[in-house]
Amino acid sequence: MSVGVLKSALAEVWYLVVVLVVISLVVVYKLATAGGAAPVGERAGAAVSNGVAAPNMAVAPVPAPRLSEEDKAKATIADYQKRFSEDARGKDAPAFLLAMGNLNKQKLRDFKEAARNYELLINDYPDWEGIAGVYPQLMSCYEQLNDQESLRWLYKQMMEKFPPESNEYEYAQTKLQ
Repeated sequence: MSVGVLKSALAEVWYLVVVLVVISLVVVYKLATAGGAAPVGERAGAAVSNGVAAPNMAVAPVPAPRLSEEDKAKATIADYQKRFSEDARGKDAPAFLLAMGNLNKQKLRDFKEAARNYELLINDYPDWEGIAGVYPQLMSCYEQLNDQESLRWLYKQMMEKFPPESNEYEYAQTKLQ
C-alpha cells in the first residue's frame, strides 16, 4: 500500500481518527489516575494513625428504611393533624379532617378514628362545600363498626341538613323507616 493511498484514506475518515485518539487519551488518563481515586491515606473510610494509612474500610451507606403503607399513612396523618391544629379555622382545615378520615378508613382500617374525623367535620364545618361527600364515608364507618345507634343519629342529621327533595334526605328517610 502506498503512502498516497493511505493519506487519501485518512483524509476521508479523519473524524474517526480524532474520535479514537480522544477516547484513547481518556482511557490512558483514567488508568493513570486509577479512576480518580484519592491516595490511600485520603480515601473515604481510611484511618490514619501515626502517619500510617490503614486499609480502606469503607462502610456501605445504610439505606433508608422503606416505610410500609401503614407507616406512610400514619406519617401523613400526623402531618395533617399538625397542620390542622395550627389553623383549625383556616380554609384548609376541613380538607385536612377529610384526608385524615380517609387515610384512617382506607389505609389503616381504623373505622373508629375515621368516624371521629368525619364527625368533627360534620359538626364543626356543616357549611363546607364538600360536606355532602362526608356523610356516606361516615355511614360506611358506622356500618363497619356495626353501630346502629350512630347510624340512626347520622340519618337524622342528614334529614336536618338536606332539603326534602334531595337524594340524601330521601335515603336517610328510607333508612329510618
